[in-house]
Amino acid sequence: MILKDQMETDLKELFFNEEEFAESVTIVPQTGEPYDISAIFDDEYQELDAGSSSIQSSSPQVSCAESSLKTPIGPKFRLIRKKTNTTYSIIPAKPDGTGEIKLFLKKV
Repeated sequence: MILKDQMETDLKELFFNEEEFAESVTIVPQTGEPYDISAIFDDEYQELDAGSSSIQSSSPQVSCAESSLKTPIGPKFRLIRKKTNTTYSIIPAKPDGTGEIKLFLKKV
């Protein structure tokens, strides 16, 4: 097995395993039927220094196996986090070259 294949297997069996780190989310394409994928949800807290004050924010995103997406992510795609029933628009999709992709989210 070549390294790329081993990495994809590891991503699916460990990182994107819902009994380990991942959770089920629903991708809602602009056209076509919604579908579920396993992904790792992250809503990292950020505090930005703006001189005499600070700005507090979070940046929700999910990481998933690129192969789990049925089509490339388009501009009007949505993601539903089942755990909280929260809907997000998907901003840019960023493949990392290892078979994983980050989907940056904005709450609708």
